Amino acid sequence: MISNLRDAPNIGMVALLPVFVLVVLRRLDGSISPRRFTVQITLALAAQFLISTEVFATSTVFGGIALLAGLALLPAHRPRLLRVISLLIGAYAATALVLSPYLFFFITGEHYPPGITFFAADVLSFIAPPAEVALQSH
Repeated sequence: MISNLRDAPNIGMVALLPVFVLVVLRRLDGSISPRRFTVQITLALAAQFLISTEVFATSTVFGGIALLAGLALLPAHRPRLLRVISLLIGAYAATALVLSPYLFFFITGEHYPPGITFFAADVLSFIAPPAEVALQSH
């Protein structure tokens, strides 16, 4: 496991995924209040986003699939699942609000390398880097 973290440690940081499941299950069984659920899931979502956006996106997709499967397969639990889904929508909105400075800079800020957003890849670029990204003295 440790050797797999050498190249992309942020992908291995999935410790918050079980926290998502635990908090949702605790809300479904009524052991935490809606406010506590929203705060806890918002903090966990924000932390996961800051650790790894890829894991955040993947957990969002598969969490949505799991909730839709629950709605389809567990008709007796539909009202509770719908309440949890409405709280999750609010938690995602709160997460976006908490992360809004980061998201604003991500969307409007400078990207690396500056000015290089569109350039074609040719066969030679697999052997020698193009002039736009090659290390050169200025």
